[in-house]
Amino acid sequence: TLDITERKRAEERLVKINECFVDFGPDPSENINRLTALCGETLGATCALYNRLDGEMLCSLGQWNAPPDYDPVDKPEGHICYDVIQRGKDQIFVIRNLPETPYAQTDPNVVPYGLQTYVGWPVKFGDAYVGSLCVVYQHDYVPDEVDKRFMEIIASAIGVEEERRQAEDALREAEEMYKTL
Repeated sequence: TLDITERKRAEERLVKINECFVDFGPDPSENINRLTALCGETLGATCALYNRLDGEMLCSLGQWNAPPDYDPVDKPEGHICYDVIQRGKDQIFVIRNLPETPYAQTDPNVVPYGLQTYVGWPVKFGDAYVGSLCVVYQHDYVPDEVDKRFMEIIASAIGVEEERRQAEDALREAEEMYKTL
């Protein structure tokens, strides 16, 4: 059970999510960026990303407060987000004290950006896990139940936008094929 303060925080976050949904436009990629930004801002993160597997690469399709020299496309091996996707579980993934973990050697963003805490939630499209919504911190951070539920809702909304994006791509391809015929 949530105490009154937590319930009030949860309600405020639901209002923010609702406002974000109301402001959605026709472009799923833009909506994904808005959701990523909402997550980062609301959770007080250093940076927020939505990373998606695209072919053989891990691509940051949603970015909020990413450093100017951040590389949004990379091979997935070694990245924390890739492990979140590979786990294939609908649950939060929290890693604290990042410099003391193996990710300090394998994830190219941990050391250069001084990251201390990673919090990620897998994004599902259909039956497959295709991406990871993550917030990172340059300080220690412990998400509470309200934070976890908030991330789950945002990740689900990104999954819906992924579905819209895929449907629009398929429609565009079909129209082009029709024109060719």
